[in-house]
Amino acid sequence: MGSENFLPPEAIEALQRGQKIEAIKRLRDYSGLDLKEARAAVEAHIGRDPALKAKVAQAQAASARRGTIGLLIFAVLAILAYRWLAGG
Repeated sequence: MGSENFLPPEAIEALQRGQKIEAIKRLRDYSGLDLKEARAAVEAHIGRDPALKAKVAQAQAASARRGTIGLLIFAVLAILAYRWLAGG
């Protein structure tokens, strides 16, 4: 049984929540695979399940949106702080 055909339950649960990175971490902890091998195994597992692939993609898109919003908030606060400190 190759690692590309088997993921531990913790990794599968992480994928069902859309957490690809967490699934890779769980697989590495469980199997001792290096990062490249664990990532390939998780991506192969995702590729075999279209519903799971859509869920992971949706979670990654949501994460990207949160990151963008956080960056915009930081930029606005930085501009306001600069203007306040510059006396303007």
